[in-house]
Amino acid sequence: MYVSARAYAVWHTAEAIIAYMEQHDDMWPTNWEDLRPYARTGPNTFEELQERVGIDWNANPEELAKATPLAGKPPFRVIWLKDGTGIHYEGMEPNQMILEYLQQRKQSPGER
Repeated sequence: MYVSARAYAVWHTAEAIIAYMEQHDDMWPTNWEDLRPYARTGPNTFEELQERVGIDWNANPEELAKATPLAGKPPFRVIWLKDGTGIHYEGMEPNQMILEYLQQRKQSPGER
């Protein structure tokens, strides 16, 4: 498995979750089928995203938005590679993407 396929997998999963939240009043998706319409697969099929990426389906966006980064990183892990690696493209760490989205929405709630 190429590094890039794994890096794209977590990046595209984070993008799908953000797109889902944008369309559902910042509610967290409950399963992969919620994400299917929003998933950009790139080098991965939708099924490969499901095989490669873990998601905490019980995450609470309101709580995540309150998180204070530790050493510049989110203090939570709601998206991860199932193989245990932390591979991602620079600037596209999935949990950081989620934190930045939620904190931006928290600062400008009138734009929904």
